[in-house]
Amino acid sequence: MGTEVSSFWSGALAIAAGRCLVDVAARVGGWERVPHALATGDLRCGLSPTQRHRWLNAKPYVTRGLAVRLSDAIYPSRLGSTPRPAAVLHVEGHISCVEQPVVAIVGSRSASLRSRSQARFLAWAFASSGYTVASGLALGVDAAAHRGALTAGQTVAVLGHGLSCMYPSVHASLRAEIVRSGGAILTSFPDTVQPAKWTFPIRNRWIAGLADLVIVVEAGERSGALWTARHAASMHREVVVVAQDGRLSAGCKFLADRGAGVVDDLWPWCLDKGLGLPGAPPPWLRDVLTGHSLQVVSCRYRLAPQDIYASLGELSARGQVEALSHGRYGPKGPLMHIASTVPTPTIEGIHG
Repeated sequence: MGTEVSSFWSGALAIAAGRCLVDVAARVGGWERVPHALATGDLRCGLSPTQRHRWLNAKPYVTRGLAVRLSDAIYPSRLGSTPRPAAVLHVEGHISCVEQPVVAIVGSRSASLRSRSQARFLAWAFASSGYTVASGLALGVDAAAHRGALTAGQTVAVLGHGLSCMYPSVHASLRAEIVRSGGAILTSFPDTVQPAKWTFPIRNRWIAGLADLVIVVEAGERSGALWTARHAASMHREVVVVAQDGRLSAGCKFLADRGAGVVDDLWPWCLDKGLGLPGAPPPWLRDVLTGHSLQVVSCRYRLAPQDIYASLGELSARGQVEALSHGRYGPKGPLMHIASTVPTPTIEGIHG
């Protein structure tokens, strides 16, 4: 099963990186008139002879997914309004999910446990409120964001390669789960294009273009997430970075110094965004679900560790939270599932 991409759209894809094809179509009176304008050398196209030749002599190809052309009604409206949108998108799954409000959550591949937990919480909170969560299917923050969204809604993964590839290979099952859940896998690259250093900045541009809001959870000085944020700023999208106990990673500090908003406390910030988070859960549980370790929570609230585990076990049995790796816990299910009737751990007496 697949879709043939005609020579016309194959050629459009070949020259799209350096030319706004929307402007080309507008100059000659619409997409249906572009083939004639190319064939006759209509100067209104604004194309050089070399560009015309590349477009006219391109070969058709087949993609394993759905080919969404720039002229199609289902082409994502946000991407279509960006400078130099991709001529063809190759899609697995349900492209309609990106017409909902979209939040992009991105960050380091080697992110800390805390950052991954924060990304997962944010994705859960936004997905529960009707947002589609966009990210790049990479290790670290990206994967945490996709998985958090899958507990309560939909997510779209934008690839830095063609649909016939899978990078990293360990995310093959995550990719399949995204499609099964009603989300989408999206790329501007034909199926056989392999991941390369030059493909990921392009991927990051489409992540930014899809989003109303870009959240950078953790980033190094050379993180690809910085490219996503720069693209987002150039498209007048909101960009925020996440702090951990008042500290910013090097890349997040770079962005904050240049005007990005800073989120210090996830739960109240999400409430301010109108996400409808329940206000009733006790502070210790909010800290657990927003990425703090159980050791930190135990010390901060003087709670017995064994009783925290017991309370979380009961919540897990109810389907309200789920155990993650390395002793972390994350929210699960609809926002209001985190009920006010939370089992209360006992006070630990070791602190005097």
